[in-house]
Amino acid sequence: MMAMHFLERNNIDQALYYFERVQAIEPENTDIAFVRGKVYYRQNAFAKALVALRLSSNSVDPETRIASETLLLDIHNKVSAQKDKGL
Repeated sequence: MMAMHFLERNNIDQALYYFERVQAIEPENTDIAFVRGKVYYRQNAFAKALVALRLSSNSVDPETRIASETLLLDIHNKVSAQKDKGL
């Protein structure tokens, strides 16, 4: 998959472009949603990460579901901490 090729080479923008194209074709693909969410999370793009991770948290794969929920909780904690600091 082209998206993984670019992600492995740390070309994040190009990887996200291809992940988003695949997601548009397969909107219920929780594996793609998880990877997108993880990339957005690493970029601190929490709003975009939330959308993708909420979808991936519905995965039938328990590992993907747990990993998604863990990142969702971490995003919640980070956003709450920023609000507490007045950011």
